[in-house]
Parts: sequence; C-alpha cells; structure tokens
Amino acid sequence: MGWRGSYPPTLTFLPSLPFFCPTRLSNFHFCCTFSPRMAVQPQSRWRVQMINVVWFFFAAVFFYLGYAYWNNSKNTIRPFFIRRKPEPDKEPSESFMIMEEFVKEFNSYLETVNNNTKTQNLVSAGGFFFAGLATVIIWIVGYL
Repeated sequence: MGWRGSYPPTLTFLPSLPFFCPTRLSNFHFCCTFSPRMAVQPQSRWRVQMINVVWFFFAAVFFYLGYAYWNNSKNTIRPFFIRRKPEPDKEPSESFMIMEEFVKEFNSYLETVNNNTKTQNLVSAGGFFFAGLATVIIWIVGYL
C-alpha cells in the first residue's frame, strides 16, 4: 500500500501551542500529517490574517513615530534678546553691558541645544523609519 505523495506520514507528540498543530487545544495530543498541505488547516488562515494585522500595526506605529520625530526636528528655541535697549545718545550702563554679554552667551547655548536636539530627533526618526521598513520587509517575506 504505502502513502501517496512525496512526504511520508509523520506522527509527532507536541504540546498544543497554536503554531504546532492548530486543530486541537488540549494539553498534549498527536498531530498526524501526511503532507505539508494537509498541515495547513482552515483555522490557520485566520491566524495568518491576524499576523498581518499585527505587522501592519507595528509598521504604522514605527512610521508614525519616525514622522513625528522628523517633524519635531524642525522646531527650534528662538534666540533671546533684550527688549529695552539704552537710548542712542546716552552711554550704556555697566549693568546693561553685563546683560548684553549674558545674552550673547545664552544665545550661543541655545544654538548648541537646538543643534543637538535636531540631531537627536533626526537620528530617532531614521531609526524608526528603518524599523518600519524592516517590519514591512519581514511582513512581505512572510508571504514568500
């Protein structure tokens, strides 16, 4: 007699996790398959569709976070300035000169913070876009 097809029948004793044998949900059972096509049950189509939803969800989250960080990299802190300046015909006081020096140093600090924040946000955006791309590639490879 023998079996028909290229694969011999196998009898395995596996714990009933959904990815081992989707036909039963007992603690342990025998899963008997005669070919790889018989191993795919109609219930596993639903699981494949749910996996697609999960991959799509992760890809959407990663791409959204990448966009949010990229958009956030455009924001900067505006420079600080003194609104009330001394009159042009009078000599500026010593306190105003000290304040003017402070404003220059503070603006250079703000420029450094703006550059660092922009770099951090762009690196984060790139990482999230890469993660989203990797998720889409894994999703596509799952179909092959």
